[in-house]
Amino acid sequence: MLHHVGIVCRAPAASPDADGDGIADTAPPTDKAQCRYGGWANFNNPSFRNQGKCVSYVTGGEGTRRPPHPPIKKGTT
Repeated sequence: MLHHVGIVCRAPAASPDADGDGIADTAPPTDKAQCRYGGWANFNNPSFRNQGKCVSYVTGGEGTRRPPHPPIKKGTT
């Protein structure tokens, strides 16, 4: 069994319910450390299925805040 002494995982302070689900929204994670040790489960705007999805969001991977790349035009010269 692993014991993590002195590590507290909390989501940032709650904000209004912008998505209308009846639960006050948390601010999105801004650091990988907020996703570790179950911290990923404390977020609801966006919410994450697991720690990896949360870390990917923070580091700019899948499901990020960044806008998508423009579409590639095929067949143009």
